[in-house]
Amino acid sequence: MKNRLPVALTGAAALLLAGNSWADGSVVDCEVSAAVVYEHGDEIDGSALSIGYGTPGALASVEWLNEALGAVFETISADEIVCLQNGLLQAIFISDSGDGIFNGVPGYNFEIRMTDNRPAPSVIELNASITHRPTRRNEGVVNFDPPRPVTIPAEINVVTGGSGNGKVNLILDGVICKYRGVGASYEFDRCNSDNVAGDSVPVSEARLKIKQADRSFGGTSVSVPISSEPAPGARDTYFIAVIDALGNTVYEYSDPVDFGDIDITVLP
Repeated sequence: MKNRLPVALTGAAALLLAGNSWADGSVVDCEVSAAVVYEHGDEIDGSALSIGYGTPGALASVEWLNEALGAVFETISADEIVCLQNGLLQAIFISDSGDGIFNGVPGYNFEIRMTDNRPAPSVIELNASITHRPTRRNEGVVNFDPPRPVTIPAEINVVTGGSGNGKVNLILDGVICKYRGVGASYEFDRCNSDNVAGDSVPVSEARLKIKQADRSFGGTSVSVPISSEPAPGARDTYFIAVIDALGNTVYEYSDPVDFGDIDITVLP
C-alpha cells in the first residue's frame, strides 16, 4: 500500500511518502479511534484528534498502541495528523521527531494510514436466565462461522434478580470460565485453561449458563457482550510503518480489519 497525501508536508515526513499514492480528498477536522484485534495476535488501540490542519492554532494529538507478534509500537504524538474525505474517510499520522517507542526502545519515526469503510459493528449480547420452584434454566448460545476472537470478560452483569453467592459458566468451545456472584454481577474466577479475563480466544460456539443464583428472587437473568458482528461491505484497512533514525523501515504491517472497528468522525 503506497500512498501520498494531497497536502503539503515537510522534512522527513514528506520523504516517507515520496513516490507513494494516496486517494484524493478534502482535508477535514476529525476524531479517530480504533479497537481492533487480529486472529494472529495483533491488537490496535488508540485515539487521535486533528483540528485546523495547516492553519495557525491547529490542534493535533494521538495516543496509539500497536501490539503484534514480536513487535510492540506506541506513540503519544505525531508531527502530522490529517483526515481526508472523498466518499470514504481516511486518516494518516506521521512523525519525524523520533518520538515512537518500538519494543521498548525510543527514537523511532512512524507512519500510520487507515480507512474507515463501514459503520462500527453492532455488539452481540449473550443472555441467560434461571427461575426457581421449579428450577428452569435458559442458556444463551451464539455460533460463529468462521470462528472469531472473543475476549473473556471480567464480569457478567445481573439484569434482573440477584447473584447471591451463585455461579455462572461461560463456555467458549473447550474453554470453560467460571464466575462467582457478588451481588449485582458475577465476577471472573477461573477457567479450565491458563486463560484469564481479558484474554482473546478463537471461538466457534459461545454458551452462557447460570448454575446458581439468589433464590430469594423468583428468577435471575444475566447479560454480557462477547463479540461484534462486522457490517457488510468493504472492510476498514490499517497500515503502519516504523522507521529508525537512519531512515530504515524496521517494521511494516498492513491488513483489512475483520474484528473491531476504525472510526473516523468528521467534526463540525
